[in-house]
Amino acid sequence: MKRALLLAGATVAITLTSSLPAGAAQVDPDAARPATPAAIGVYAPKAKPPPLPGSAARDRAGLGTAAATQFLYAQAAQTATSGGAFAWFDVARPPLSTSDAHTLAELAVSSADGKQIVEVGWTVDRAVNNGSAEPHLFVYHWVDGQPTCYNGCGFVPRAGGGGPAGKKLTPGTVQYLTIRHAPSAWWISADGVGWLGYFPDSLWGGRFTQAGVQQWFGEVAASSATPCTDMGNGLFSSSTSATRIYNIGLWDSPATPSIVTGHTHPSYYTATRTDARSMRHGGPGAC
Repeated sequence: MKRALLLAGATVAITLTSSLPAGAAQVDPDAARPATPAAIGVYAPKAKPPPLPGSAARDRAGLGTAAATQFLYAQAAQTATSGGAFAWFDVARPPLSTSDAHTLAELAVSSADGKQIVEVGWTVDRAVNNGSAEPHLFVYHWVDGQPTCYNGCGFVPRAGGGGPAGKKLTPGTVQYLTIRHAPSAWWISADGVGWLGYFPDSLWGGRFTQAGVQQWFGEVAASSATPCTDMGNGLFSSSTSATRIYNIGLWDSPATPSIVTGHTHPSYYTATRTDARSMRHGGPGAC
């Protein structure tokens, strides 16, 4: 499909290739739009996206361990070359145990080797969100396998883009989240109303301009391997009322969206593929 990009008074036609469903809003990055004040980053536990379903590494002891934190996942994934990915995410307010760090749902695009990553999603995290137990939007990225911080560490917000990163979201609503590479940056959008901002390619020395892996998942960061924290709306994915991630798609990719699902601790949290582009995920934890 073709869209017009207004830049410095000129109209330039560009072609966008995606699996975006008809009628969905999508705004092209506008480099002429002024930046808002610098983002304020917050440091808190975060793990890289989970090993892909079917990988031998997914059952290894200590999966995703960072210091004393355990990370548990339920995911959908697709290995394909792309310029990014998107999906619609149900927003929930899962109860977060006072001993655990967070419960979230996110979209992540990674380099083929899994070392360069851009993430966007919603999270319930009291440390990141000033003591709030409500869901909030977040962005995050990794460079050469090293973590950075939430909502900052090089993220450039944009005025009028539906932001800021870190804003409170309403449980029971749906967020359209997308990550897309445009010239010189990985752009992030939420709500389908505009671009929140971007991570410039310079953060990776220009080495990360194309994704090789796309993942959509729930994550719980817990103080033990038996957390008393819900994922999603607390229902296992076998329930038709469980939290959804749907209308999944890829940007600028020759591949057709076709996800596979997996979970690291199925006694507590599960993922179920409902069609080639949709899944449900969640669970009550161990309590």
